[in-house]
Amino acid sequence: MYKGKKVLAIIPARGRNDGIKHMNMRELGGKPLIYYTIKAAQQCDFIDKLVVSTEDAEIAEYAKSLGVEVPFLRSSELAGETVVMQDIIDEILSFYKKRGEQYDYLLNFYPNAPFKSKELILKFVDKIADYDCVIPLFAHKNYFWEEKGNQVHLTIDKQRTTRKTAIKKYEELGGIYAFNLASERWRGGPDAKIGFCELDFHDSRMVNSVYDLIMLDRLVTLPKTLVNDLLDFE
Repeated sequence: MYKGKKVLAIIPARGRNDGIKHMNMRELGGKPLIYYTIKAAQQCDFIDKLVVSTEDAEIAEYAKSLGVEVPFLRSSELAGETVVMQDIIDEILSFYKKRGEQYDYLLNFYPNAPFKSKELILKFVDKIADYDCVIPLFAHKNYFWEEKGNQVHLTIDKQRTTRKTAIKKYEELGGIYAFNLASERWRGGPDAKIGFCELDFHDSRMVNSVYDLIMLDRLVTLPKTLVNDLLDFE
């Protein structure tokens, strides 16, 4: 519980191919990828219930072996390519509502973002009371172009001076989402009040390809202090 609010955390982990065959169980630093998200969530004493949502029996058994609740196997309809995360969340909430369990805050942890920590997760929970939802963002000053006809045009920074003076832009990365279930707009929409937590380069990394898996396999075993030194090095 967090300041009198009940917190439910969901780890959505389907078993079908998602860029990488059986991605959530692929080895990263000697452990399945999903292991790092489970362990980070289990360090959060403010989480009242932690569950894994999956249609895959192997993932379900692995999660249970680590002490995580898997209330049911997700239907095949909610494991396909066109499924949206909202449907997965609604299925879990409906299940616990029928059991008489109500929650104030919802945390959604994508398992392909392995660099979570209790301290990082707490930043999202600290903010959620003031918003409908809080999302993870990574900031950079790269240039963005869009295609129009046979040409490309800068979408921002149209004067194109230097990267140092370029406008700060945000990319949705990091795999931690917080929702204020007391709000009617927690699902999003044009009127939703959306907050954000800015993640650094390391914490925002996600596995979406074999290349990512190989690169992060080295990083996941490094001490956080060493990672901080690498980020600060010039």
